[in-house]
Amino acid sequence: MKRRIVLVALIATVILLGLPQLAGAASNPVTDDHHIVITIEGDPVDFSVIGPPVLSAEGRCFVPFRFMSKYLAYNGYNPGYSDEEALSKVWLNDQWTEIEMRLNSSTAVVNGDEVVIDRTAAGKPVPDSGPYTDGERVYVPLRFICEAFGEGVEYEKSGGSHRINIAIAAEHRSTVSIGDHVPIGAAQRAKEVMDSIVADETVALDLATMAGKDGGRYLVPLDYGNGYNRAFNFEGSFKWSYPQGDCLPPESENSLVVESPDGAASIRCWPGSDLTQCRLADETFWLVAGERDADAVFDGTIFSYLRFWYDEAEIKGLRGDLVIPDQGQGYQEIAQAWVDAYEGAMLRATPGSKYACTFVNNTVSINEESLAAWYPAQALATDHFYFNYKTIFVRENEETTWLLVGNTAEYKGDDAPEGALVYSRMGPIYRSEEGWRCDGVGTGP
Repeated sequence: MKRRIVLVALIATVILLGLPQLAGAASNPVTDDHHIVITIEGDPVDFSVIGPPVLSAEGRCFVPFRFMSKYLAYNGYNPGYSDEEALSKVWLNDQWTEIEMRLNSSTAVVNGDEVVIDRTAAGKPVPDSGPYTDGERVYVPLRFICEAFGEGVEYEKSGGSHRINIAIAAEHRSTVSIGDHVPIGAAQRAKEVMDSIVADETVALDLATMAGKDGGRYLVPLDYGNGYNRAFNFEGSFKWSYPQGDCLPPESENSLVVESPDGAASIRCWPGSDLTQCRLADETFWLVAGERDADAVFDGTIFSYLRFWYDEAEIKGLRGDLVIPDQGQGYQEIAQAWVDAYEGAMLRATPGSKYACTFVNNTVSINEESLAAWYPAQALATDHFYFNYKTIFVRENEETTWLLVGNTAEYKGDDAPEGALVYSRMGPIYRSEEGWRCDGVGTGP
């Protein structure tokens, strides 16, 4: 399987600067920050931490990816590296403009239109004019991006140094680093809140529904289900920006809160809205989580993205610490009681959950051919058995395909409502001091 590492960062001054050709320039970037002086509205930029700007062989200026998060506060996303170079991309956006660039490509997509990043005097695309990697750093071209976002770029060569000043567009002046004012981009703010929420490796999720029906608050470890995935990919899954003007909560009786167990950091969202209310320590502020991607798991909205996480916490809470009391009953009865409680929790899931069902029926059988290797160690030390079962179910909603994973198929029988599906599972049960337990089921031993 190809591994893909997702790295998320804020992005800013990516500017492809049309500098004159340097005599004797090498095929790789050859200069450092002593030869290039970059200022924003006349204030020098400090590159000592993020790495120096460089010039390409064609005399174009590139800056480290982190330059954007530190100084211009555009939102940006670098999905990282893939076994296939063509899959590595860099995204940038503010509230008006979005740019997508592939590593080592001379073209970019600006608001959906493909454009050439830079051209020669003869009108031909300039090779190696797009983003590239140098060790662990991603370098991005300056003038092209900066001008695409409406900033001005002024250049002069003086005393052997290449001097570049960025003149900030009026709509960006409140967010750009000028003098003592250092901005914090919207994506970075979102990351700060999520990092604070998951800092103790435990998360509280609270769904408020219309008239208080179902929903509720659940506390889960971060490593349960898809918790790490939801938290780690949170920043890069949306086009973050700051809202314009004052914000009020949407007129919806449903909302979802993800927060630290002590409530000091939280994120609240609503169905059908990209507004996100954040709390960090004593500060409350608003962000806009613009839709970036939609897939079979969530529709691209922040509510759906976090609801995915909540649904796992809820079904875990509904199933609880499932133990069947030992009353001398037979294996068949024990297994049937366990499966009915475990799968029956889907009937109690909040409407809209990826687990919510309107019909569930289970058929259980004892597996007489189980092997010792199929059991956890604690089961072998006590009375134990293996069981198989099939669950016939009808989904409460068809928006999610979550229950279609595994060996799910259309149910052909006539003893279930129309649209019923069926899947098969198996697992071990053993007797503990509290009663009969099963540590998990699956499609195989």
